[in-house]
Amino acid sequence: MGGTPKMLEDLLKKQKVSLDAAFEVKMASNYIMMYQPTGPALQKKIKITTDKKLTDIIAAISKKKKDDSNKRKKSFLTNIAYPLYVHGRKTRLFYADDKCNGCGKCEKICPVSAIQMVNNKLVWTAKQCTHCTACINRCPQKAIQYGKKTLKWRRFENPILK
Repeated sequence: MGGTPKMLEDLLKKQKVSLDAAFEVKMASNYIMMYQPTGPALQKKIKITTDKKLTDIIAAISKKKKDDSNKRKKSFLTNIAYPLYVHGRKTRLFYADDKCNGCGKCEKICPVSAIQMVNNKLVWTAKQCTHCTACINRCPQKAIQYGKKTLKWRRFENPILK
């Protein structure tokens, strides 16, 4: 699980809330800033596995099944990778290329309002952006880029959001 349940548990403890169970679900990758997004054929295979796993999770929750919280640990990778991710989560590499038509969809879909059109140019707010990839993956013109790598990569297309 990479340590996410332990991180969540620690955050909830600060709010005086306990975590009774955590479940792992493998999802298709949409993090285009680092990886080529999962293609449609593999997405379908992952969805079949995920649907079965979600059915099992629903059953476990219905039975009020708790996991062994003593097994929840931050992995070595989480201890190293997550702080690097947070530190390296820069917005300076985001830009809209000349395919941008100013439609404003990126502004509307950004869950933290981190994108603004300023003087006909898109601007990302570093302290707000969470790198959720909504702007890149859902731009109808495929105009939003993150450095040079994303220029040649396909976009993740969520079949539910079409």
